[in-house]
Amino acid sequence: MTVSKRSTGRQKGPATGSPATLADLGSDPRNPRAIAPEAAKGLALSLEEFGDLSGITFNTRTGQLVCGHQRVTQLRAKYGDLAI
Repeated sequence: MTVSKRSTGRQKGPATGSPATLADLGSDPRNPRAIAPEAAKGLALSLEEFGDLSGITFNTRTGQLVCGHQRVTQLRAKYGDLAI
């Protein structure tokens, strides 16, 4: 992936030089996926036992998550504003 240095006016990510946290991983408001409360509990248990096996994809240009919305939500619930 090539990252452009040119400003697009849509930069929403963390400021350069500041530590990245889970809160800096902004959700894409167009993400259609929803998860039932029971499934969210199961995901939280799975993350606790096995960790994140899938990875989280974040678009630095737009400052939004591409995938991993539900996992980030569960990680924030457990660890708060964890530095990443």
